[in-house]
Amino acid sequence: MKRYLPGATLYIPNPTWPNHFNIARDAGVPSKEYKYFDPATKGIDYNGFIKDIEGAPNGSVILLHACAHNPTGCDLNS
Repeated sequence: MKRYLPGATLYIPNPTWPNHFNIARDAGVPSKEYKYFDPATKGIDYNGFIKDIEGAPNGSVILLHACAHNPTGCDLNS
């Protein structure tokens, strides 16, 4: 990402696996969190998710967890 999209920010869901931030940092890629999980409903925070993704600058990279590969157990189809 640093080589082909210099200056782009990686948006990582909150929560995520801890190694995601370490990988971005070690690669020299700036990262920010976006809302993904709502602990009150134990589901996706759709409003927060959409707001954060829409607010990301053009050219940003969004890390999306594949179904069953995120720490929440929730995916965008639920």
